[in-house]
Amino acid sequence: MDKKQIIKVRGILKSDGKTLLCEHIKGFFHFLPGGTLETGESLHQCLVREFFEETGLNVVVTDFVGCLECHWADHLTSYQELNMIFNVSTKDFNQFVVVAIRPIYIAHASNVVYWWT
Repeated sequence: MDKKQIIKVRGILKSDGKTLLCEHIKGFFHFLPGGTLETGESLHQCLVREFFEETGLNVVVTDFVGCLECHWADHLTSYQELNMIFNVSTKDFNQFVVVAIRPIYIAHASNVVYWWT
């Protein structure tokens, strides 16, 4: 069985006591905004880039929160995913309306729905 290691960087963005989460459009799982670290990129650079690509928000990376390690396998490959988690902040909230009961759809990411929870 092949083995693959993936490093992701994720951000916790809060507003009015709510946290921005992503949901796969098929509803399979929820996750924090962020993405895969590219070769030569710092963790902070990755998180700033991914937030902008996915949401259009310019964020500032603040505190390191921790690392979440996940393992799974399919019939060909065994995966290890390391999620480096940081707090982030932004001044770009004029693009968002914080809502409790309906999702915020972002055009930048076609397979993800964003929710304030």
